[in-house]
Order: sequence, then structure tokens, then C-alpha cells
Amino acid sequence: MISVRDRVFIRYENGICYYRAELDIDTAEDLPAADYFGTSRLYQGSLAHDISTGDFYALDSTGTWYAQDGSGAYTPEEG
Repeated sequence: MISVRDRVFIRYENGICYYRAELDIDTAEDLPAADYFGTSRLYQGSLAHDISTGDFYALDSTGTWYAQDGSGAYTPEEG
């Protein structure tokens, strides 16, 4: 499950709104692709908190999530 805790509008381009968001997820497998939310896109710097482990992930400009403890990357399937 994914819950959006907060989001900040970054820009609007070609019918798509870009947001930097803070997400709560149940597990790392719930990390969304940048295009998961339809016409809204997650922007670089979005953060996700894995509630099951306490880990934090940050989204880079390629759509890859990185564990903030340096343990690795997770690239979700595009939505």
C-alpha cells in the first residue's frame, strides 16, 4: 500500500504535473514507478518511508529508488 504524506508542486509540462512527494509504503516492493500516479509524476528527490523496516528511499532523476543507508537501488516497473 502507498500513502502520500505530502507533495510539493514542481512544474506542469505537456499535460503532466510533477511533484516532489513524501510517501509511506508497507514494504520496498511497494515503491512506485515515477509514472505510477497517472498524469502526476514523482520528481527527483521524492522520499519513501518503508514502515515495515524503518528504511528510507530517495528517487533519482532516472526513476530509480535508492536506500538511504547505501545498501542499494530498486527500480520499479513503470506504471
